[in-house]
Amino acid sequence: MNWTLGIDTSSSFMSIGLVNDLGSHVSLTRFVKNAHSEHITTAIKSVQSMVGITASDISHCGVVTGPGSFTGLRIGISFIKGLFASGETLVMPLSTLETVAFSWPLDGIISVVFDARQDSVFGATFVKKDGSISRQSEDEKLVCSQFINQTEQSSVVIYDTAGNQNSPLINSLANRSATLLESANLSTGLAAARLAQIRCNSDHWCEAVDIFPNYMQESYAERMKKA
Repeated sequence: MNWTLGIDTSSSFMSIGLVNDLGSHVSLTRFVKNAHSEHITTAIKSVQSMVGITASDISHCGVVTGPGSFTGLRIGISFIKGLFASGETLVMPLSTLETVAFSWPLDGIISVVFDARQDSVFGATFVKKDGSISRQSEDEKLVCSQFINQTEQSSVVIYDTAGNQNSPLINSLANRSATLLESANLSTGLAAARLAQIRCNSDHWCEAVDIFPNYMQESYAERMKKA
């Protein structure tokens, strides 16, 4: 029996999921702000123990690679590289925005947007229907108002302020059908596992060593080096 693991450490919560080729699944989601490194090993072992498997029983893994928290993405991807260092488990990089949209329980036009500071956002729009998902737009970094204007037809906008209490998203989405990611109770780790499973015949699989974060922008430290 083949098992597929899904991991999302891109935001303030950490989500892990496991699904097999018979459709059985388990998931675990924890709010662990600034503490992913302290909990990820225990979380992985917990979902493995729920179904009685070890890392060697996992044939595939879907890992969220960005956009999102610099630290969170780095922790999740570094863990995957260590867990599957043998190269026997195939790994698929997944968009944070697409994984969040796929984890939404209802069909429709789903926009996902993350605060990127300085009045910018990372955003994309998807159509989810009958267990499948397709893109209406690519992941982009845009001015907040520009992206919001593109989501007028969306059934829901799922947003993440990245801890910014003054995020322009808060006011921009005040009169829209919008849900804060932290409050949505989405199993994005399980969504990552299912996306990877659905795309078993994709050519996007690689070894864990070849997975890298997709930050979509430079870190503060990188910007300071150029200043």
